[in-house]
Amino acid sequence: TQSTWGHQAQSSMAASKGAKGAKAPPAKGSKASKDSKDGGEQAATYSGPKYQPHCTDVFFLLLFIVFLIGMVVISIKATQLGDLDRLIRGVDMYGNKCGIKNNGKWKNTLDHTNRPVLVFPNPLRIGISYCHTHCPCSKDLPVCPVVNLQAVTFTQEERDALLCIYDRDGQRRYTFNRPEPTPLDMATNPSPFGSKKCYWWFETRKVLNRCLPTGTRFFVDPSANATNPQTSETSAKSIDNMRDTSSKAMADINQTKYWILLCAGVALVLGFVWLLLLTCFAGFFVWTAIILLFCLLVAMTVFFGYKYKAARDEQKALEQQGRGDSFTTTEKAQKTTLMCLAVIFGVGTVIYFFMICFFFQRIKIAVRLIKEASHAILEMPLIILFPFVPLVLLVGVMFWFVIIWLFLGTVGEEIGDSEGNYKGLKTTRTLQNMQLYFVFGFFWCIAFILALTEMSFAFAFSRWYYAPKKKSGRATGVGSCTVWAGFVKVLFYHLGTVAFGSLIVAIIMFIRAMIYWLKKNLEKYKGNQFIQRILSCLGYCFACVQRFMEFINRNAYIITAMTGYLGFCGAAKKSFTLLTQNAFLLVAVSVVSEFLLILGKIFIVCISTGLAVWLFHKDSNLNYWALPVLLVAILAYAIASCFLSIFSMATATMFLCFCYDIEFATWMGHSAPFPHLSPELDEFLVKMKGPTPTVGADGKATFK
Repeated sequence: TQSTWGHQAQSSMAASKGAKGAKAPPAKGSKASKDSKDGGEQAATYSGPKYQPHCTDVFFLLLFIVFLIGMVVISIKATQLGDLDRLIRGVDMYGNKCGIKNNGKWKNTLDHTNRPVLVFPNPLRIGISYCHTHCPCSKDLPVCPVVNLQAVTFTQEERDALLCIYDRDGQRRYTFNRPEPTPLDMATNPSPFGSKKCYWWFETRKVLNRCLPTGTRFFVDPSANATNPQTSETSAKSIDNMRDTSSKAMADINQTKYWILLCAGVALVLGFVWLLLLTCFAGFFVWTAIILLFCLLVAMTVFFGYKYKAARDEQKALEQQGRGDSFTTTEKAQKTTLMCLAVIFGVGTVIYFFMICFFFQRIKIAVRLIKEASHAILEMPLIILFPFVPLVLLVGVMFWFVIIWLFLGTVGEEIGDSEGNYKGLKTTRTLQNMQLYFVFGFFWCIAFILALTEMSFAFAFSRWYYAPKKKSGRATGVGSCTVWAGFVKVLFYHLGTVAFGSLIVAIIMFIRAMIYWLKKNLEKYKGNQFIQRILSCLGYCFACVQRFMEFINRNAYIITAMTGYLGFCGAAKKSFTLLTQNAFLLVAVSVVSEFLLILGKIFIVCISTGLAVWLFHKDSNLNYWALPVLLVAILAYAIASCFLSIFSMATATMFLCFCYDIEFATWMGHSAPFPHLSPELDEFLVKMKGPTPTVGADGKATFK
């Protein structure tokens, strides 16, 4: 009978021969068959699929280039049609540009020649802004006055320093020509002036003609002698403490910045330490966790069973004494609950035991593959520097997107209301289409860069896996520069495959963004709750679809990096076939690797955070020593996630390469150890491979 496995094995053998269109194996009894002795000699010299570079998925590369040209055209049009002055100078809340004399037609005709900077008096509401002569309380100006909150009135210096917004005619909204609130009233009342609101001054810094708050100094001081009631003094101190927190926090971070960087470096070193531990104790970690979980299930089963037996004996004793009614309904319900829990945990324990027995061999293989992945990274340590290349590309794409998006935001004709007041810029359908096009292009570029990184890693790890191993276990012919060789190969041959896979992910990301936009707009206008829940469900569904496609893409990139000639569709089909043929092994590898990834993150974060606590908790110069500790924990988690994501890619590559070897060994036989495999993996390969097929004269494979 013709076997589907045979067809897959034929493609594997074709890959090993390095010919894309290799013919079926020679018929049994032929000269070629005698020379190969059913593939035994080929299997003995087999060192993985020979990399045959071909330009893959060229159409999608051309499509990506054309799309990039479209983004460049939009960028040029945005810079031509956009108002550069609005970006450079800034625009107040009435549509007046700062630093020039305005001549708009919607009451935006103020002369701001002497007001070159834009001030945001309330940083939480950037829609409120006005032009001013200088940034308040900046380093180039005298220090702003410190206010005594218990004072009855403001001094003239304090009045001048308040951030009071002007009207459309340019006059300040509050001129202090009527009874004014006290400083404490202004501090405690969010709107002491009614609609004519002024704001406290704070330290700012000039950035692109905008006065941005530094968050380090607020000029409120309740330390002066208080003549008001105790409640006023308490309120003033509360306000001062709240406003002073950011200043103290920034000072603590600035004081400990070098120690924080040192802890971040320790976290990176701990990543290598964790890999070294995995090479020696991965099996110990995994089997210890499995045994502890089994013991916990047994203990819970025994505990609930014992409690149920005690409750049942108590009920029988009461019934024998003729006091069965004393056993209340609540106690009967508790007894039933205990019985159910005992049964559930008992059944779970039995299922868990049989799962351990079933997955025992596969868990051992998973542990071995994880050790191989750890060895690969340890033998190519500088591979951790490669992510800085895509990081620079990502930052460049994001910077490009932000700049052009700001330009697109300034494209349009000014519009006003029925009273002639400025309202904003008119958006056209063409402009909206340009914005949507650019947003989709942004998603595609981001996905493209990430896919390029994954395929470069896949090339390096697959080359390490198939490299001949010395007696010490070290691979020959590979090193830290292998990933750069892979990067060059991908740039020359496989950008089309990268563009194809990233296009699929970008489409899903764009759909999710549109769903999020619709949901937010419905919330803004208090739309139908049912529709919002439907959109939320769709968002979660597409998030799952994106994760699934990223999984498929990753494995397709690995196959393309291994073979060199399979495009995205062929590589995705091949990887999907290999994964489904080894589905149970996939489950074991996924669970074990995920467990060790979580354990590794805990290991790195806990030790780094513990070091930070030891360094900072006794430092009397710090106001809040927990803040730099928290920052170290966040940095350690980010470093652990990035570092272990490389380890995850290595594990996925090792697993797919091993599945490829299983298929080859099944088809060609396994008469001698493969030179690229460790003795442990070669032993597992013999156990995992299927029966070798017999090939007839017609080239069809049959399995006995």
